[in-house]
Amino acid sequence: VEKLTDSEMVLAIDYEGENGKPCTDKIYYKRISSLGSEGGDEGNDDNTIDPSQLIGTWELTQYYYGETGNWDNYGKEFGYISTIEFRTDGTARTHYAELESSYSSDGEYTYTLESNILICFDPKTSDYLDRAFIEKLNDSELILTHDDDGEDGKIYTDKEYYKRIN
Repeated sequence: VEKLTDSEMVLAIDYEGENGKPCTDKIYYKRISSLGSEGGDEGNDDNTIDPSQLIGTWELTQYYYGETGNWDNYGKEFGYISTIEFRTDGTARTHYAELESSYSSDGEYTYTLESNILICFDPKTSDYLDRAFIEKLNDSELILTHDDDGEDGKIYTDKEYYKRIN
């Protein structure tokens, strides 16, 4: 975590680029006071999520960047593994690894659900870390969205697509 305030969080991921030079990717999160009423699980009119459906391990398969319209693919075949495990006690564990290098990182979080909004906190300080809208959740698929400030000052929606692996 490069920056953490009440209104935003910046994650920096350092890695070795294709040319052997150090690179840093940054993911920007902005706290949102209202996520609107769109989306939700199909057939779920009140936008509530069954917390038991979230429990388990999910692997990121695609990440969509709303500002650029670009997609990143994840999985062993693409050289990147990113997982999140939601536990029944309200804790979560994340794991990220780049298979062509020795880079990996792990994180521990606590989480709560408010309707179809997933809120993550740092378990050591209880500081707010992230808020994501659960666009879709079923036995095999999880789609999370969150808004991001673009370089042009506009707000763009990024999407994370997960498949259940456990």
